[in-house]
Amino acid sequence: MNETILVTGATGHTGGHVVRQLHERGGVTIKALTRDPAKAEFPEGVLAVKGDLSDPGSLDEALEGVSKIFLVWPTMFAERSPGVVIPKLAARARRIVYLSAGGAEANDDPDNASHGRIEQLIRQHAEEWTFLRSGGHMSNDLGSPVPADGVVRGPFLSWARSQIHPRDLAAVGVRALLTDDLLNTATPMLTGEELMTGAERIQVVAELVGRPVKSVEELAPEEAREWFLAWVPPEDVDAVMATMKEVASRPEPVVLAVREILGRPATPYREWVLDHLPAFVEPTAEGVGLAFVSLVNRGESAAVTRHLMTSGQVSGPVEGPYLRAGDDRFAVRFTAESAVGLYTVRDGRIVAEERFSTP
Repeated sequence: MNETILVTGATGHTGGHVVRQLHERGGVTIKALTRDPAKAEFPEGVLAVKGDLSDPGSLDEALEGVSKIFLVWPTMFAERSPGVVIPKLAARARRIVYLSAGGAEANDDPDNASHGRIEQLIRQHAEEWTFLRSGGHMSNDLGSPVPADGVVRGPFLSWARSQIHPRDLAAVGVRALLTDDLLNTATPMLTGEELMTGAERIQVVAELVGRPVKSVEELAPEEAREWFLAWVPPEDVDAVMATMKEVASRPEPVVLAVREILGRPATPYREWVLDHLPAFVEPTAEGVGLAFVSLVNRGESAAVTRHLMTSGQVSGPVEGPYLRAGDDRFAVRFTAESAVGLYTVRDGRIVAEERFSTP
């Protein structure tokens, strides 16, 4: 009989990759925890189960028959429940693979302290466990497209980081779930193999989508504080800011643990951007046209086909591929050596035309 694995954070970046990788391997029953199963989309055969880690009583049905758990904890946002939830998870499943943080033992800011407390509870209650001590995630850059004016503003853009693709984290997690290779251990810090500042990373995005960066501006401390309030509880933001100021003064380490565990290099940042191309392409005729030309010129036709190409008919002859961005489709016509014409198509009709030159 197949064992059953519960994946929490299943609609998120790393948890979503865990679900897909387990599904591709086969041989196990996968339960994907979500607050709203009706809205969640998972591969065929994956069981969407309702539950919320901040509500211990909501987990009973989801835990039925579960032998292993991939745990993503909402650090700092569910601080009242781990003392109840972790023992409950450990009582129902023999193994917990926890997505932790590289600084969990340092206990030097609210986020790392939260991870440290979760690790301690798991050690106390779980029969088998693995802690994936992750560095920064590439997915944290998803809210960083290149502005149309080319002026990039953000906090700590000079900080050199060794970010990791969530797909690599998931692959290490799947190994910990399906083998005993990492049993009862905390991994070394899991990082990518490139050390890149925020300015360097946004330059990679800019080159791929055809939006040149004109300047890079660090946010002033008060502006940076407002930025962090979007994802850090107000009572913790000052401590997080202080920690960020201290750690950003030195480069992150590059650790080859992913290569050692998986037998392959960590995924490069450029590949992660290509995996998430729609998040960085402005959904306008100019935005999608610039990205199309830039990607084709750089030999990234596979990314164009995967993310931008679509099919459809328009009224009137328009030569060239059909592209998509947001809810619109665009027909492309090359009008001259360095000019592109894009025709916005809705309901089979051309509703707008735009021409522009490419760099």
